[in-house]
Amino acid sequence: ICNAALSGILLSMLFSYPLQNVTILVVLGLLLAIKISLFQGNKSFSISTNWSKYINALLVLLSVCTLWFSIQYLQKTRQWKAAYDCSQNGKPGYPDQYKKLFPFLKFDRAFLFNYGSILHEAKMYNECICHFVDYQQNFQNIEGLMILADCYDQVGNYEEAEKIYLQACNTIPNRFVPNYFLFQLYTKTKQLDKAVSLAGKIKEMKVKVYSESVKYIKTEISDFLINNK
Repeated sequence: ICNAALSGILLSMLFSYPLQNVTILVVLGLLLAIKISLFQGNKSFSISTNWSKYINALLVLLSVCTLWFSIQYLQKTRQWKAAYDCSQNGKPGYPDQYKKLFPFLKFDRAFLFNYGSILHEAKMYNECICHFVDYQQNFQNIEGLMILADCYDQVGNYEEAEKIYLQACNTIPNRFVPNYFLFQLYTKTKQLDKAVSLAGKIKEMKVKVYSESVKYIKTEISDFLINNK
């Protein structure tokens, strides 16, 4: 039973992330404890036969639950992929598909981030803000910060947008894009002093990886500084 349950968990790891589920972690810990005890030669656990039957029945039940969860998770991830394909092909209704999957996949960090991105893409900015604020501890990365800042910008909350853009800039100081978006916010809100100061900083930033977007940013910043001496 132990070997079968452990094999089931290991097999499910090939298709999903079962260790993100607390129940499966508890089951895994119990199974490993039993295996260690058996390895040490204490096969009886010093318990009665009746208790052994109960423990065996519990292990069977836990193994079945683990297998059921793994199958369900695999099905939901396939539905997630189908919803993602719909979003990429421009088919309507994909935000609702994500919403239905959310209760089951809310422990998956990749899904949480993708769901937030989908809300932003669908221009559901208030919903996207709530989502990222509630689950920001799961994806404290620059991409998530940029999406959240843009959502605040789109709904007219420029103070929060500036705060999040600054956080993104400080996360990776040598990245051009966060600084450029913050610069655009300053020009949009007519904060000329801040825009000029940030433009000077961007102009002095060294290019580590050349790209067309960096070239465009450098050109626009130079033109801005020339026109705002």
